[in-house]
Amino acid sequence: ELKSQEPSEEKGFGQVSGRTFAKGLCLEKLIWMFFISGVAGDIVETIYMWATTGQVMSRSSFLYIPFSIVWGAGGALGVGLLDSVKKSRILIFLGGFFFGGVFEYSCSVLAEFLFGTTFWDYSHIPFNLNGRINLLFCGFWGIAALVLIRLIYPVVSRWIEKIPLISGTILTWVLTVIMILTALVSSMAITRYVQRQSSIPPKSVVGEFLDAQYPDALVESVYPYMKIVK
Repeated sequence: ELKSQEPSEEKGFGQVSGRTFAKGLCLEKLIWMFFISGVAGDIVETIYMWATTGQVMSRSSFLYIPFSIVWGAGGALGVGLLDSVKKSRILIFLGGFFFGGVFEYSCSVLAEFLFGTTFWDYSHIPFNLNGRINLLFCGFWGIAALVLIRLIYPVVSRWIEKIPLISGTILTWVLTVIMILTALVSSMAITRYVQRQSSIPPKSVVGEFLDAQYPDALVESVYPYMKIVK
């Protein structure tokens, strides 16, 4: 690393010469797209709910971070799968339509399998599949893919590559660890919430801690549309 750096009176020591952070389509770039898409998605959904219902409610997947894991993973997967066909608007839309629908359906099944809960239900919307997806929102996934691949990603990609190499690498790992820990705590709180609804008492000190720190009212305020599958 030291050999690839050049001292500079203007910028100081540590400027990497001839190297770029997260250059091209790589793991680091996809991780940052996951972070950015997740935060942006949470903001978009919060504004949408306020505009349509007049209420400000949480749309976050986690307890401590305003972050939508569906939007985050969708953004990262969209870039990873569709960047190679970025010159074709039709292929981007069809890819977003199909992969978005499969992804959303898979997320719904996974949530039900892991926690015994659902976070959305499209049963009241025509052309739905088991209430997990519907053709209208699949169309939205297609449009979102077009906007992401043709407009947003090129700009965001250039911003990401401007992050200093060493700082970007460290920050990527720090954010990843924080995200994993937050996801772990959030999943434990949801699991214990579901157990409380079935009158299952805590079986350890961890369960007692979760009951004290994450009571029903708190969990329900963060996940207002969450329903337990009977």
